[in-house]
Amino acid sequence: MMTQVSEKKQTNHIILIFPAFVMGIFLIFYTSNKQIYIVRQQIQQKYLDGIKVGSNNGSDGQISKRIKLPLNASDKVRKRRFPSAILIGSKKSGTSTFLKFLCIHTDIVRASDEVNFFDRDNKYNIGPDWYLSKMPLIRSNQIAIEGTPQYFVDEKVPKRVFDFDRSVRLLLILRDPVKRLISDYTHERDYVFRGRKYPEFHDLVFDKEGNVNVLYHAVRDGLYHKHLSRWLQHFPLERIHIMDGELFITDPVKVLQEVEKFLNLRPLITADDLIYDEKKGFFCMKNKAMYYKGCMSPQKGREHPKIPLRSHVKLRDFYMPHNKDLFSLVGQTYSWANMTIDENF
Repeated sequence: MMTQVSEKKQTNHIILIFPAFVMGIFLIFYTSNKQIYIVRQQIQQKYLDGIKVGSNNGSDGQISKRIKLPLNASDKVRKRRFPSAILIGSKKSGTSTFLKFLCIHTDIVRASDEVNFFDRDNKYNIGPDWYLSKMPLIRSNQIAIEGTPQYFVDEKVPKRVFDFDRSVRLLLILRDPVKRLISDYTHERDYVFRGRKYPEFHDLVFDKEGNVNVLYHAVRDGLYHKHLSRWLQHFPLERIHIMDGELFITDPVKVLQEVEKFLNLRPLITADDLIYDEKKGFFCMKNKAMYYKGCMSPQKGREHPKIPLRSHVKLRDFYMPHNKDLFSLVGQTYSWANMTIDENF
């Protein structure tokens, strides 16, 4: 009889303890997440000691001159905020020019350089405090944007961005992968490895058997559907605005106006903001003070190596099935889908 009473007491104790145990686990989880949120808010607040318009402390001196509408008193203080949009790529697809053109719009301000926060461990491990410090000072009626083309192809970046801010809007420029490859090679040869011996185009792009060398990073970067698939594991397609890189070259205003809609910005950019440079073969901003001393930096518009016709054909045949996979993935095609071989010279 005593044994039965003892067992009953133990059972009652377990019944009483178990809900408390579950509640304890819940509180730990809730408190941990709450602390993460509070830390992020504290970091944000740390940089919310903005500066008045006209101060030289971190000001680029351009935004206040370009404001077209009267400012409220609350809009006269600029503060650092995390980006509302990130340009994730792709490399050598006009990303730098795009960001400069986009900032014609007075409601958007970009980080001055490629931040490389999510793709480089030495920066990512510092934490969001460092990331926020790299953001521009903006008014309450403006949004910040940063662009790091390497994000698109780095396998670890999509999850890191999602964990950081799943509501952020993503921008992506995709151009003809053959042209992108040639431009990437030229950039590395003439800029990254400037003054040093660099292999010939054919030696890097093709292996000893004459097949396309997928071990060469510039070749892999053009396999757009593979990289985009990783992003779509975390972000819905409607949160990623994909731009036609070839259309951006020929009709940048149309592309920029579509981005204005995607970012819910008031329409400001018009054809009057750009001018076509016959020498460079590209559009440029009319306000030269905002974009170097003329059109583009000296690194832009470099002369590309002459590629034999047979190499073009082989590269186009290589990328064709990958392009089709991309078009199927996003449910649309782009202007470079049916580009002929001769258009690459």
